[in-house]
Amino acid sequence: MLDQRDTSDVAVDVTWRIGIGHDGQRGPGTCCRADCRRSAFGCPRRSGHQRHHRAPGARTGRTTHRPRNSIGPRPEGSAHMTTNLHRTRLAAGSRAVASEDQLMIVGADATTLLPTNALTTFMTELIASGGDLDLRSEEFANIDERQRHSLTEVRTLLLDAGFLEPIPSTPTAARPCVTSLFARGGGQVDKEEIDRRLRESTVAIVGDHIPPGFDSTMDEYGVALRRVGRDFDATTGSTLTLVAAYDEYDSILTQWNTHLVSQEAEAVWLCAVPPAGNSFSVGPWFYSGRSACHTCYRMRRASTDHNSELRPLVAHGSSLPTGIDAFGTDPAFNQMQANLLADAIVRHIALDGVFGQAEPGHFATYEYTLTGLTVENHRILRVPRCPDCSRAHGTGHPQVWFHQEAEHS
Repeated sequence: MLDQRDTSDVAVDVTWRIGIGHDGQRGPGTCCRADCRRSAFGCPRRSGHQRHHRAPGARTGRTTHRPRNSIGPRPEGSAHMTTNLHRTRLAAGSRAVASEDQLMIVGADATTLLPTNALTTFMTELIASGGDLDLRSEEFANIDERQRHSLTEVRTLLLDAGFLEPIPSTPTAARPCVTSLFARGGGQVDKEEIDRRLRESTVAIVGDHIPPGFDSTMDEYGVALRRVGRDFDATTGSTLTLVAAYDEYDSILTQWNTHLVSQEAEAVWLCAVPPAGNSFSVGPWFYSGRSACHTCYRMRRASTDHNSELRPLVAHGSSLPTGIDAFGTDPAFNQMQANLLADAIVRHIALDGVFGQAEPGHFATYEYTLTGLTVENHRILRVPRCPDCSRAHGTGHPQVWFHQEAEHS
């Protein structure tokens, strides 16, 4: 996420007070004298030491923001701004990298650079405590209130950078998977809302050919699954529907598509079929009545086939099941498909309206080639005279491609 608030000045100011102090002497990180090995947080002899010029890097604290999957300001009232800083913990994926004179803090939202000569001990203790370091403990008894306030501001900086996160009042409010989704959504959906969406959502599964490992992955997110077989009416009330077909020509896909079109039902669904050779797809995403339907998809695929003799089969053919388990050929490859499928569904549920991975008609193909794994993104558009979803099918009226121009013509 790109945090549009300017925190660089705050970082510099905090580093100045921690590294040197307003009086020109070293702050609580280290004593002003290199040969002093007394308490790391406030040397009792510090007032008698002579003042020194700033050490290189003592005032170089700055925050480098790196854009994530989406950009935008953090919403008002988010946990980063309103949390009581007495209880925090290390956020998932946090990293701290130290050299002789600098300390790099990598969080979910930003990368922060601070001088190690002032903060090494503090960061070591903070990490050792799991991020829940009490500045009122005996360990910090020798520092004054100004220094304690400075360290609190450093911790605020780490919280804003995503290195720390507040300890929630409820144990389910910030599960690791919720924290990860929160970061991927750029902080635009609250963690509590993400957790609620996951726990209250239900994915209906039509068909029986489920990728191995899919159920267990969804269970870790807390998303309920409802297997309905071929009982299409049992999908009512579900958040979305996954049609697990034998292959891309399985008749269950055509039957399900016809059911939705005939009922004029609004549903979000996607299909899952076993890999074809060295490739598989996640999607397409279908929004009944608002996007291309599955018949549109097959017609588009047929129109791009280089062999004209195969096009009728690609568009209208039905598969004859051979009884071979297509998911049993390559366990690692099949597990990858199950995880990517689960990830796409979870992101759609948790970050709906924020993350653009589930736009109508979108699907991604993953293929192993001699150079490695390749990923391609595609989008299926509606067929203007689709025999299933187009109301203009069979009419002689011309199609209106540009509605705005038609109104003024």
